[in-house]
Amino acid sequence: MKPRTIILRQLLMAAVDAAMVVFAFLLAYWVRFHSGLVPLFYETPPLTWYIAPLGIIALVYLMFFRSVRLYAIRQSPKPSGELGAIAHGATLASVVLMAMTFLYRDTSYSRMVVMLAWGLTTALVAAGRTLVRKGIAHWLPQWQRRPRLLVVGTGPSAIHLIQQLKGRGSHEVIGIIDTESSGAGNRPGSRLEGIPVLGTLTDLRHRLQNREADELILTEPEMPRHQVMSLIMQCEQEMVNFHMVPDLLGLLTTPVGTQSLDGIPLLGLRETPLGDPWNRFLKRAMDLTLATVGLIPTAFLWPLIALMIKLDSPGPVLYVQERVGQDGKVFTMNKFRTMRVGAEDQTGPVWAKPDDARRTRVGRLLRRWNLDELPQLIDVLKGEMSLVGPRPERPHFVRRFKQDVPRYMARHRIRSGITGWAQIHGLRGDTSIEERTRYDLYYLEHWSLWLDCKILWKSLRAVTNAY
Repeated sequence: MKPRTIILRQLLMAAVDAAMVVFAFLLAYWVRFHSGLVPLFYETPPLTWYIAPLGIIALVYLMFFRSVRLYAIRQSPKPSGELGAIAHGATLASVVLMAMTFLYRDTSYSRMVVMLAWGLTTALVAAGRTLVRKGIAHWLPQWQRRPRLLVVGTGPSAIHLIQQLKGRGSHEVIGIIDTESSGAGNRPGSRLEGIPVLGTLTDLRHRLQNREADELILTEPEMPRHQVMSLIMQCEQEMVNFHMVPDLLGLLTTPVGTQSLDGIPLLGLRETPLGDPWNRFLKRAMDLTLATVGLIPTAFLWPLIALMIKLDSPGPVLYVQERVGQDGKVFTMNKFRTMRVGAEDQTGPVWAKPDDARRTRVGRLLRRWNLDELPQLIDVLKGEMSLVGPRPERPHFVRRFKQDVPRYMARHRIRSGITGWAQIHGLRGDTSIEERTRYDLYYLEHWSLWLDCKILWKSLRAVTNAY
């Protein structure tokens, strides 16, 4: 399943959970005051008293559901253990709500409603999740093809994995890569559990570069460490998800975490903060809010800048360029034009340099104060970029860097940004791509809303290497 599909699934789960919590509290109110099952000793409170705080109540439940990893992408609990996680989260939320009813004295809320809602929430959320899971299993194949999976290895672990995946039908196992380069294993063209052997490790890079697979599972962790690391790097370069059977964890020096592939426990690269659907939602909400707010005070500048560009040099106002963004997909990025038309006709794609002769007079001013980036606020609203993230590069440079710079493609796991951690440290233009990648990976692994705010604030004064 594609990363974005997984995130949408988890967000759908959260929405259904919130709806079930609201329904549980309304049902608990009816049971307590109108069903006749519980004796009344005082006047029935109006329903509006219990409707008003439902938004806060649902949020409290979702926060505790998140704390017990009900929305984790790579390590979601199995259905058998999910009920316990739901009960655990509901218990914590109910304790907090009970405490709030003691502290809030303007309205007297029934503690029995909270207790009834605890049991109803546990049951309804579990039922809602089961229905969503079945609905996704039924409808997803019609909306999106199954992820294509390559299995590396031909031993017992590979056979067991293929048998399990065949029974589930969630992935399409397209082939097997034999780790025996000497030919002592299964030869290309043979089949294992009905799955074709596509070649050896020497053939793998070609398969990945041709986008034949979405995910890869290594079933032989006893493979030499340098080969394991080579597999990880190849997968990262081609934006293929890497997994590994959990036998010998010590072989990997890269940070790893336990993951689940349709209920099958595996190891893989540890999930970054923005792998959490809640964090992605918060970041996207901030992007939409600040991009909209940013367009309002700068709106008067747009016609002025456009007029200056047209008077200064012939050509279009906007410069539209292909860049590589999230998941390695190409999108068109918009900027105010700062160079003369046909600036790269003779040289081909090159980075800007100090005192670049290709710049126009207005272009120098726009680049100096980062005003040429203003149209990218539209790209943020369209969802192709974020306010903060790794700066997107042109496809020409990406093809070169992913071969030469370790872990370069990992920076494409999230949306590209107008500004970023590297940019506020002066790493822009003709600067070290290796150093810039290290800063981008730091941002990826240490993301927080506070870090985004810090970067945005510093970007207002970041003019180093702005040429």
